[in-house]
Amino acid sequence: MCIIIYKTKYAKLKKETLKTAFENNPDGAGFMYQSDALEAPKMKKGFFDFNEFYDAYKLIADQQRYNIAIHFRIATHGAVNSLNCHPFIVTNKVEDTISESGVYDSLFMQNGVIKSISVNRKDKYSDTCNFTYKIMSNLKTLASTKIKDVVEAIEPASKFCLMQKGRTPLLIGNFTKENGICFSNESYKTVKTLSNYSYVEDSYLLEFKGLTTDEIKEVQEELNKHMCICKDFYDVSDFTFFEVTYLPLTRTLAGKTFKCYR
Repeated sequence: MCIIIYKTKYAKLKKETLKTAFENNPDGAGFMYQSDALEAPKMKKGFFDFNEFYDAYKLIADQQRYNIAIHFRIATHGAVNSLNCHPFIVTNKVEDTISESGVYDSLFMQNGVIKSISVNRKDKYSDTCNFTYKIMSNLKTLASTKIKDVVEAIEPASKFCLMQKGRTPLLIGNFTKENGICFSNESYKTVKTLSNYSYVEDSYLLEFKGLTTDEIKEVQEELNKHMCICKDFYDVSDFTFFEVTYLPLTRTLAGKTFKCYR
């Protein structure tokens, strides 16, 4: 499910906070930055080692010149590689969205699972990559308020950050703010394990492999017993995902183990 962290140029982000977010979302990191609205945003991505990420981030943050948006990924669709790390370049050709560094007119990152576009879990390109070149490329010239309205209507459960030349950074969706820093969820607080799951109202994604129709019904019944409201479920290749508002305090449901994404 990933996390986006956005800080203004003078806000301070603790190394421990970033490390926790990285460990909770370990499938690749990247960041984009912009000194002011007149400047085209820059980006670096493809970090799978925290210290390498932090060294690159700190070189930029220590200058206190840049507003910075950071993304730590958990892969639900698309390969785990540097190209599927965020941000993506907003363009209408998929092969042009995936550069690992550089300066671009429009950069984009997302937290959540895209539902408006069908993407196989094993596809080369992620759901966000597809959303970027198929949808965002057609919206990027709209006024910021219009972009926000349209994207929220298409993907109400997701959260986004858009940086563009000539505009201030745009956050879309429900972010929490703490000491001048915006977070798209709480996975920067504590490393999540099955032993410290808590009943916090939010959106969680439970991944099961190879469920039959009957087993899907059994999982839904157990979720109801645990008071974990199932907002939606869907199949992607050999996997079934359940989007729930609370986490069950068990390691299995209907005798099936699962992975949890947030």
